[in-house]
Amino acid sequence: MFAVLIVVSMLSNKRDVSLGYDFNEPTETFILPDILREVSGITIRNKHRIVCVQDENGILFQFDTKSKEIAMQSYFGEDGDYEGVCKAGSFFYVLRSDGVLFELDNQFMKKEEIIAEEEAPAIGETAVKQYNRLLIISREKSPHTHSNVRLVYAFDLAKKQLSKQPAFTLNPFSGKWKKQSDLLFRPSELAVHPLTGELYVLSSKDHALFVFSANGKIRTIQLLNPTIFNKPEGIAFLENGDVYISNEGKDEK
Repeated sequence: MFAVLIVVSMLSNKRDVSLGYDFNEPTETFILPDILREVSGITIRNKHRIVCVQDENGILFQFDTKSKEIAMQSYFGEDGDYEGVCKAGSFFYVLRSDGVLFELDNQFMKKEEIIAEEEAPAIGETAVKQYNRLLIISREKSPHTHSNVRLVYAFDLAKKQLSKQPAFTLNPFSGKWKKQSDLLFRPSELAVHPLTGELYVLSSKDHALFVFSANGKIRTIQLLNPTIFNKPEGIAFLENGDVYISNEGKDEK
């Protein structure tokens, strides 16, 4: 089964659909090239360019949603288990599963030669004024929390330090959502909604989207149709609130 990239638009009418999206009727679906079958994270470069990382190669792929092809690929490191990617100002950040964070600037994204990790440029003042931190969530629980609770830490872009205390403690199975505690809640990606500030957390194992308020309280749990979202791993928003969700391929093509 091919990896797919699905875009779901915000609804302009008053249909009673949770969160303002109809996840059963995506606006558009893109079948990704075979090299992105194990896509593990996505972010937005511009309206028609989705930057993707997959969990085997140290390569950033730019997928063009107009041509429906990879427009550029940029090598930044050796093969490894890469889990997430995001854009902050003019910089891109890639997180490897062992906790190594790569910082790449826009000039790098125009190149195709390998750039070593220690040669990645430092962040500039302009980006710091617009974006002050990255949010990093673990797939597994902390030894200091209950099984369903996940901690979110902040990486300060100015100080280049990870916070010692969690920025959020997310417990999805509280209040009226206790009945959903049969779900695993193993986060595969986190993104902040550009209009509401809410935290959107995908759990691929559950085929579910967990939405938390800006202060970390569970708002809703949206179960995703596994026929459409076979293995949801990456999530990213356009500025108008439209959401892209990337899905790894499963088994054979």
